[in-house]
Amino acid sequence: MLSRIVFVRHPDIGALREPQPFSGGARLDERAVNLASVLLSLAGLRGGFPERVSRALRELFPGFSVRLKSEFGRVAIVAEERGLELPPPNMPDGALKLLALLTAVESNPSILLVDELENSMHARMLEYIIDEFNSLDIPVLVATHSPIAVDLVAPDRVIVTLRDPVRGTYVERIEDPAKLKEELMKWGIALSDYVFYKLTYTRQEAPESGGS
Repeated sequence: MLSRIVFVRHPDIGALREPQPFSGGARLDERAVNLASVLLSLAGLRGGFPERVSRALRELFPGFSVRLKSEFGRVAIVAEERGLELPPPNMPDGALKLLALLTAVESNPSILLVDELENSMHARMLEYIIDEFNSLDIPVLVATHSPIAVDLVAPDRVIVTLRDPVRGTYVERIEDPAKLKEELMKWGIALSDYVFYKLTYTRQEAPESGGS
């Protein structure tokens, strides 16, 4: 199980815009540098481009599509918008990030770890990818500073990372999440406001409570 854990950081956008050596593996690099190679491997194994990836591009980037170009032992992601090929610098960062995350899902990991999910992703994309993660039968752990991402999950799924001068960095879950959900709805307060202001900023003013 440990050998199949996949960790994805924000992709190396510059590297993704250039052809990369075809390695033949199906495990995504943490900066997704081998994204084109992994997609080509998956397409070979499944007889075509992963439908999950194609569907996401259709919904989030209408008129935009990608294909793989392989020659001389190297493979590249080629983007087109309404039939016109885009120069590599014009490929949207968000589309590359989406490709990386969904390719990680398609690689059948035992656990998926994602750092800074919100980078290069707007609210609709965050909602879409979190819905995808929720549909999976594997554990998905996402590190984020985005209020939007926090508001898209239930309180019992939020793990807060805190830092204290004495205890160092530690994590904790929200106490009585069902009760908190009722109170937040009653007062019209977003979960992210509670997490980022009540649980973090407030504790900076009261270090004896064990957080920062």
